[in-house]
Amino acid sequence: MLINTRNPQSWGRYFPRGASLFSALLGNSHSPGLFGWVNTYGSGANAERDLYADFLEEAAMVLKKPDLNEAAKLFRISGREWATLVDLALPNRVELLMRGRELLALRCTLFIDKGSAALDEVLQIDRDFEDLRTKATKAFPLDDAGVAALLGQMSEQVLRIHNAESQAIEALQEAMS
Repeated sequence: MLINTRNPQSWGRYFPRGASLFSALLGNSHSPGLFGWVNTYGSGANAERDLYADFLEEAAMVLKKPDLNEAAKLFRISGREWATLVDLALPNRVELLMRGRELLALRCTLFIDKGSAALDEVLQIDRDFEDLRTKATKAFPLDDAGVAALLGQMSEQVLRIHNAESQAIEALQEAMS
């Protein structure tokens, strides 16, 4: 789906270069985007795989099923693969995408650490983020070939995530059988 441009729901067609791709990667007012889904939506980063691994480690003790620890280890590996996906999608070499990632991470940290006391800072971050969206709309920092390369790298990483998750699920099923 990321790179098959013949598919009407491919990323290349559904999220063309510009504001749509920016929103798919970094979010907008009605969707958290890739960064948000993986890092700030819910209770933890890395698509919450580390949180799930913690649960499995506790369950291993309570249920006296030490094989759950192997599943936990594999879910932690999956979490690192999710983090790699975000790093590939929002590379440091692309200033606008890197800055968007930094702003969203800071916004999340301020919200968690300070709550409503950080309202003015959060509102400024929101304005700065909207400025980035405007820039992305007018002149996305990657040309078509750069976007194709980015989506290709993301596609390969999604397959690595799939493999990691499949191994983790298999280990979980074995531990519980």
